[in-house]
This record gives sequence, structure tokens and C-alpha cells, in this order.
Amino acid sequence: MKKFFIILLIPLFAFATEKKEIDFKFNKKILYIGAGLTLLSFAIDNDIKEFTQKNKSDFLDKTTNIFNEAGSGYAIAIPISTYALGYYLKDQKLAKASRVAIASALVSASIVFPIKYITHRKRPDDSDHYSFPSGHTAFAFAIFGSYAKYYNEGITPYILYSIPVLTGFSRIYKNKHYLSDVVAGGVIGLSSVYIGQWLEKNLSLRWGVFGSVKISKKEVLVGLKYKL
Repeated sequence: MKKFFIILLIPLFAFATEKKEIDFKFNKKILYIGAGLTLLSFAIDNDIKEFTQKNKSDFLDKTTNIFNEAGSGYAIAIPISTYALGYYLKDQKLAKASRVAIASALVSASIVFPIKYITHRKRPDDSDHYSFPSGHTAFAFAIFGSYAKYYNEGITPYILYSIPVLTGFSRIYKNKHYLSDVVAGGVIGLSSVYIGQWLEKNLSLRWGVFGSVKISKKEVLVGLKYKL
């Protein structure tokens, strides 16, 4: 998992920037409210842990297994696939939202892992890896929050945001994180979307699908590139 993110982060920091006026818009309320909620959630971490561990069911077991994957490293395949689809269909909004989602996901990972190694907080189940903040929650909010920025009509954004919320719940339910870990992860994920938007807009990226799709009995090859 760690190696996976390190490999993904290399292209992000290899992007070349042009000399442009920096126009970075950020909703500071996310940090203020998020920081406050994170601090408050520390006080009820153990209560929430006990409640979720005492109220398990087969339905919740199966449901949380599904939404848990929405925040795993493999979830990066979602924006990569939708970008390729948007490019093929010439759907500029889908392609743009997907580029932002990719950038936001990488940003969230680059923030989460250093904090984990600084805080060294143990997981509630005493398993390996550090607990604070929740990387799954941050990753899910970064990806699906990016799409919600562009598909913001009707119930669509509510559906999109419900996915990372349920991902966060899944991490608590599975006893992998405390509530405060999840809240902090959500704040990081939402904040990463703004950074991802700025990166997509201001960095000298030229995305495109190249080559032909080759299909054989053993493999399927699809090329993806960007130009600096």
C-alpha cells in the first residue's frame, strides 16, 4: 500500500509549473469547522467505538466491506478509468473532474502518511499501521468530493458525498479507526479537492490517451500519458 502511493506521488511532484499568477481559492470553513469537530470527537472516541462494536450485523458486515474499498488504494482506478472514458467520449466535464480527482487523491495521500508517522497513534484494534488520520476516509473524500464539485445538481452531490461518509463509518465499524481519525481524514480529503483543482488548472498538464487498445488472450494494453 505504501509503495503504491509512493509510485503514484512521483508524477505529481514531477509536474512543471508555468509562471502564472497564483489564484488559489480555498474554503477556510472546512479547516475551522473540521478542526473543531476533530477535537470534539476525541472526547467520544471510545464511546463510539464501544457502540459500533456492540451493534454489529450481517447486513452491516457486508455493506461496510463494500464501502471500505471506496477508500483503498485501488480506488484510484476509478478516476483513471473515468478520465479515459471522458477522453474517449469527448466529455470535457468528466475528463476534468477525473483529472481533479486524481490530483486530489495524490494530495490527500501526501498529507495523510506524514501525519500518521508524526502522531504514531495506535489503531483501536492494535493492528499494524498507524491510525490518525484515516487514509481511507481522506482518499474517498478526495476522489468523490472532486466529482461532487462538478456534478452538483439535484441529488447527485449527496450520493457522491455519501460514499466517503460510509467509507469513514466502515473504518470505525471494522475497528480500524476512531471517530477522530475519520473526521480528520474527511477534512484532509475535502481540503485536497481545492488543492487538486488548483493543480489541474495551473500546472502545465496535457493529458491524452495514446496508442491503440490491444487485446489478446493474455493481456489488454491501454496507454495513458501527459505532457509537460
